[in-house]
Amino acid sequence: MFLLCTSLFGAVLCLGPDGAVGSTRSNLDTIEAVPYALQLSDVGSAIGIGALNHGMGMGTGVIAADYDNDGDVDLFVPSGVGFASQLYRNDGGVFTEIAVASGITDLDNARSALWFDADGDDLLDLVVQYDQFQMPGVIGTRTLALFAQQADHSFVEVTAGSGLDGMPLLVPQTHGGAMSAGDLTGDGRLDLVVTTWDQGVWIFRNDGGMVFTDITSDSPLDGVASAFWQPVMFDQDLDGDLDVFVAHDFSPNSMLDNDGTGSFIDTAAVLGLDSAFNEMGATLGDCDNDGDLDLYVTNLYGVAEHNVFFTKSNVGIGYDEESVALGVDNGGWGWGTVFVDYDNDGRLDLAEVNGSEFGGADVPWKLWMNRGPMVGTPVYAAEEGSIGFNYGDSGSAMLYADIDRDGDQDFIATVMNGPVRVLESNTTDARPNNRWLVVRPRMPGTNNTRAIGAVVTTRTGSVTRTRLISAGTSFMAQVPAEAHFGIGQSTVIDELIVKWPDGTQTVLIDVAPGQVLDVVPVIPRKGSALRDRIRTWIRR
Repeated sequence: MFLLCTSLFGAVLCLGPDGAVGSTRSNLDTIEAVPYALQLSDVGSAIGIGALNHGMGMGTGVIAADYDNDGDVDLFVPSGVGFASQLYRNDGGVFTEIAVASGITDLDNARSALWFDADGDDLLDLVVQYDQFQMPGVIGTRTLALFAQQADHSFVEVTAGSGLDGMPLLVPQTHGGAMSAGDLTGDGRLDLVVTTWDQGVWIFRNDGGMVFTDITSDSPLDGVASAFWQPVMFDQDLDGDLDVFVAHDFSPNSMLDNDGTGSFIDTAAVLGLDSAFNEMGATLGDCDNDGDLDLYVTNLYGVAEHNVFFTKSNVGIGYDEESVALGVDNGGWGWGTVFVDYDNDGRLDLAEVNGSEFGGADVPWKLWMNRGPMVGTPVYAAEEGSIGFNYGDSGSAMLYADIDRDGDQDFIATVMNGPVRVLESNTTDARPNNRWLVVRPRMPGTNNTRAIGAVVTTRTGSVTRTRLISAGTSFMAQVPAEAHFGIGQSTVIDELIVKWPDGTQTVLIDVAPGQVLDVVPVIPRKGSALRDRIRTWIRR
């Protein structure tokens, strides 16, 4: 069920499909039924996901978004040289591959990709990164390509003259990295951070009109030709702008503290985030339901290195590294990772895929279920074996998305020398009394229509849960621009707060669970062009 809520001239309005306003609080206490075990089922081939044509290397990406605005989550998978990448359109849980038919026909060695609305037209555009890793004698024609989505949901390449064509060709044996998007300069447009493995990091300011300017020189990473993997954007210091954490292979990580204009200093050492193992994937989540975002980063596991779990310190401004204490340090040769409430019980669980670039996984993929208190230090239990996540494949990128819109989160992962593995969850059947809510903040009429950088918080009783709307996470991956909340057996969300990227807030009360909820900011008063655009978007 879809519901539209907005704060209208100081009042909160929630309209359901039947036009009913608001929600009714239930005082019914339920005892959770457990009809059968939690289980993941590999359904990729059954729902239309084809073979993965990946290039040689250490990983390849997969990204998820509702690119065609029809309400369900679609997938894009980059492909290796000689193969067109794959665009899977989701029609009610069944996928059709339409990349070439949609105008995405290039055959270069695509490594990673990202969905973002580059021009504020409410149509997600696509940027793809290419490389020549381990391909002697084969030199690609570009490093980045920008595809603009048209009104009919086809794509036209607009790389030439965009500024993204100024990123140099990666030299042979330089691996493409990952990307993230967010408003780094405070102008409302989505900027890009692009990493590579062994040739450095690029930061591009979005100037509007599908034109970008390289502003890497305003960062301490300018000219650092080193091995970087996943960047993630969040407001680390709560000063109102997005900062950028960058996972760094072999060397200390970077935490790019933004001054609000896209100029940065590196505060990783001050904050205790500068571990110098082999950091690769990164995910953010409020694992202890205390309102701030914690950071988990994957690594190799050995005598002197392991995955790292950074939680906000209770003393001072930095972070404490608690992976060993929490039992989530050994993830083998870790790559993609996500925080997600897999069983809708209100606590964030933690998943990780791993595998050697030489084939196979050192240890099975990991699914650590959070069995701790609802508020406070999580207690993780490795339950991948019983749930069906314990694959021995060489996993790479990994994300979560509700591909069938049944209220629980499914997993999608790329496997080197294997398939795109789509693992469907049975949580809504196995735990029917664990309720859920999906919130989709949207900012129609702006340059950031998907509200990237917004923070969504729910409160049920005394428990608050916080989610970030992001573009780019895990490892060469992207989760949809929506916030999923499991709320356990609570029958109503007492309060829901969307903090928009500009710092303003929309507050809703008594929100019913079991729905996908679109939230937009306050509609401006009469005579505003923005108001007219928002009203048109609502009617759609």
